[in-house]
Amino acid sequence: IAVCNSRTAVPPDYAMAIAARNKLIRAQGMAAIVRPMVEVSLSAATIAARPDLVERLGNMIRAVSVEGFCNCAEAVGNNRLGERLAAIRVPSLFVAAEAAVRFARE
Repeated sequence: IAVCNSRTAVPPDYAMAIAARNKLIRAQGMAAIVRPMVEVSLSAATIAARPDLVERLGNMIRAVSVEGFCNCAEAVGNNRLGERLAAIRVPSLFVAAEAAVRFARE
């Protein structure tokens, strides 16, 4: 098993941010999060230099199923992998960064 860039626990504020984003998407569609998704996916320099890439990525995001996106996000928000690590009985590789911020912190 390889688990890459996954949290082993989801803090309450992160889960609340997922729920708020899903509420926004369900009300306004995927277009509501195109800009923030582009900004966390591409560097500011790339956004400035590659409007063609920004447009392609934006179109891909807009084309995603609202329910599919929200269901995947809810799965992430309900992740409790850390509580079950000891139950894994096969060779496993876990790859993670120190922090991956996808929601603004206030």
